[in-house]
Amino acid sequence: MALGTALLLGGLASVVFSPVLGTVLIVIGLLIVTAYRGIEFDRQALKYREYNSFVFIRFGKWEPYQEVKQIFIKTNIVSQTVYLKISQGTDISNEVYDAYLEFENGEKIYLAGKKNKEKILNKIEELSKFLGVQINDLTEN
Repeated sequence: MALGTALLLGGLASVVFSPVLGTVLIVIGLLIVTAYRGIEFDRQALKYREYNSFVFIRFGKWEPYQEVKQIFIKTNIVSQTVYLKISQGTDISNEVYDAYLEFENGEKIYLAGKKNKEKILNKIEELSKFLGVQINDLTEN
């Protein structure tokens, strides 16, 4: 987002001096700033699509489905190495909560991930109500 905003502002500033370069920077900045990934359902036609959106135009192929079995949450450990010096790195691990949607045929789709369990539950609650399925919390022992 920061890169897209910088390109957008740089394009706006340079369009006076170099219209071609300014226009190119504005277009690239808009593509980055408005980029979004999502999933869309058509319950009447029993089809869904995972899409990528650029400048508010969605691109993705519609796929048929029979029934949504469940939405579930599970934990994952995400690790990343941060190098403070060239030869020495420190591993940082965080627990994240990932939400998935599972169809009757066993196919799973990643919905979202958050570090905070309540935030991920709030995010998928509306989809759960829309599809009429419950949220199964696989993080509880």
